[in-house]
Amino acid sequence: MFRPVLRKLIDLNKRLSERFDRLFPAVYRIDGNTEFRLEQLPALIEDGQKIYDLGGGSRPYVSVTRRCLQQLHVVGVDISAAELNAAPDGSYDETIALDAADFRGVGDGDLAISQAALEHTEDTQAAILGIASSLRPGGVAAIFTPCRNAAFARLNILLPEGVKRRILLGFFPEKSDGHHGFPALYRNCTPSKMLEIAQSVGLSPVKVQTYWCSNYFTGIFPLHVLWRLWTVLAKTVFGPDMCETFVLILIRQPQDAGMEMAERDRRT
Repeated sequence: MFRPVLRKLIDLNKRLSERFDRLFPAVYRIDGNTEFRLEQLPALIEDGQKIYDLGGGSRPYVSVTRRCLQQLHVVGVDISAAELNAAPDGSYDETIALDAADFRGVGDGDLAISQAALEHTEDTQAAILGIASSLRPGGVAAIFTPCRNAAFARLNILLPEGVKRRILLGFFPEKSDGHHGFPALYRNCTPSKMLEIAQSVGLSPVKVQTYWCSNYFTGIFPLHVLWRLWTVLAKTVFGPDMCETFVLILIRQPQDAGMEMAERDRRT
């Protein structure tokens, strides 16, 4: 009896939160992950490309149908061999079971995709170096990640793992598919810091896009109101590094000096 009533109460709070959000300008209502998947990545994919999907695991960005139709060569890189093996048949032409921080490519990729993966990496700098190493000169890296300064990220860092999972599944039962709730560290996960690291390994910015929308507090309407007012204040007063999520589109420069220096610094 109690659970159905609680579920209805949470759903009511979510509806109230959605209506409240309509009062805000569009910039506060754009979901970064959705725009990354549906608008930004499709614009970067061309026929015949070699694509590295770092952290895609069992849910690669490129569908089997698209891979075949556009004659794409897709390499899956993930820390878990089991996740890579669980991807739909035909998703990957190659798989590499390695932590992103340990992966080093051979500079033959046209596009490297990292979607909500870098926040789970202990050594973000090494992971970005791995992304850069996978690209040929002129190749493009497309990175989407939550910002460590977002309210939900700060809570994620502070709360014990078991507590976080219970809260997440209690308010978002649709996320019980095993693909959510991975431990997140958010090392260097701000637009300015990640861009600084990217440039140090020979990746130049094409686009830096911040987003100010997430749904983690929608199940408790009063908390969602406070969070939403905070995002407006944070954006106005503190700027991009206080965003909820962000996207970096980067291009690999022809010189390798930055990458070699970063690798030497990492090893010493």
